Amino acid sequence: MQTWRSFLDKLKKEANSVLSIGAGVEDKGKEPFDLMLIAGEPPATRRYWIVNAPDIVSPGGWVMLGNANRPEYWKERAKLKEKAKTVKTFDDNSSGSKFRVMEFYQMPGATRKKGKKKDESRTQPEQE
Repeated sequence: MQTWRSFLDKLKKEANSVLSIGAGVEDKGKEPFDLMLIAGEPPATRRYWIVNAPDIVSPGGWVMLGNANRPEYWKERAKLKEKAKTVKTFDDNSSGSKFRVMEFYQMPGATRKKGKKKDESRTQPEQE
């Protein structure tokens, strides 16, 4: 049985560039990323990244949204689904958690050829 972690590991191996949201610098960078991981605390700060994922992720690239069933960003998730295809959903709530759902979305378009990897970590912009 495939798990969300094994699916993510496969995507990481195929990606030229990975953007992890939750720690690090705030700068968005200039090139699109092949894989964007949206997870970390607090969940409400993920809204910005969910909405802007289509502009940050390359054509054919992937977005992983941790705790995808949280109500805090339901509207933003619906907007992402308008622009990206939901490919996989993993419900990992067997441990009693109610929000351990991981969703993987793929942006439309052709995937870039594998080359040099770029891995960056980001945080959300300051809230006003």
